[in-house]
Amino acid sequence: MKKKRPMRARRGVVGRYALGDMMVQLRLQNSWRGGSFHKLSVPSEIAVGCKEEPWPMVVAILTHEVMEFALDRLDARCVPSPDYARASDGYLFHYDHRIHGEACAQAGLFLAAALPALATAYKRLAKARKT
Repeated sequence: MKKKRPMRARRGVVGRYALGDMMVQLRLQNSWRGGSFHKLSVPSEIAVGCKEEPWPMVVAILTHEVMEFALDRLDARCVPSPDYARASDGYLFHYDHRIHGEACAQAGLFLAAALPALATAYKRLAKARKT
């Protein structure tokens, strides 16, 4: 029988953290830059690329993706219609102060839980890049 690897060792997975009432997997990718979220995948996931990115930029990318995911889940992210090109940046956000506060609270709790493990994973990848 094959021995299961711990979750952290699987393809850049940092861990799973609460975003509101949903658990979201966080993945750190060393092979690309930028970020994305996938709400329909199982488990739902946020991926952050760190190729040649300094730590503050990795945190900025994660913050962007977490806020966008939270706003999407709160039905505050809209896709202009028609969107034949399916542009990845062709979104509008429309929400009131209550939704803004809820999205910030969800994102803040996610970041507070995820950043220590993400920092450890980032340092490990940075060290491996130097060798």
